[in-house]
Amino acid sequence: MRSRRRTPQLYDQLKESSIGALLEEVRTRFPEVTDRSNPPQKKNYSERFSRNLAQFLADLLRPEFRGIQPDVHGSGHESRMSGARGSKRTDVRYSTPEIGLGFVISIKTTHFRDGKRGDFNHNETRFDAEFRAEAAEIHERSPFGVLIGLFVLPEVSAMLYTEKQPSSFAKWVRRLRSRSGREKPDDRNELFERIFIGLYSPEGKIGFLMSCSHRQ
Repeated sequence: MRSRRRTPQLYDQLKESSIGALLEEVRTRFPEVTDRSNPPQKKNYSERFSRNLAQFLADLLRPEFRGIQPDVHGSGHESRMSGARGSKRTDVRYSTPEIGLGFVISIKTTHFRDGKRGDFNHNETRFDAEFRAEAAEIHERSPFGVLIGLFVLPEVSAMLYTEKQPSSFAKWVRRLRSRSGREKPDDRNELFERIFIGLYSPEGKIGFLMSCSHRQ
């Protein structure tokens, strides 16, 4: 990979990041989607958000990692790479002929409360299984590649809790902590190197509040 000399500048960019523009684009495209909308409508909203976020991250990382996918023109979204059991779609990917796979960023998001329970945990089991399968297949094929999981949800998910019931954010932290922490090529393939949880405000300010790891 390229030199780390600009890493502090990159950290500053991430710290000051705002996803306001991409969030507004999704809301404008799907103005009718709310907590009460049907699953296909919510799915379209989430997929568009994830696509915009992948482009945002690739553009932010591009000065350090030339050739990162998707490219500056938006080509390469959900680009395919070889996994242990066939090709896998990836959100953000950096690779070169010299090093092979450098890293993959896998994005999962949830934006709407469950219609019955009122929380943000309705896809917990499915997302955990998807993270697990993705890591296992990619690491089996590319054991030196770095996998970064990014899970994003509204900041209100951290504000709704009681003495007996933790917040949705807290539940996600607990769930995803066991899915990361891989540090060596011979560690378990189904682990990510790191998984970060991002909380975003209605205005689009996002904070990556925790790196989840069972070893921390």
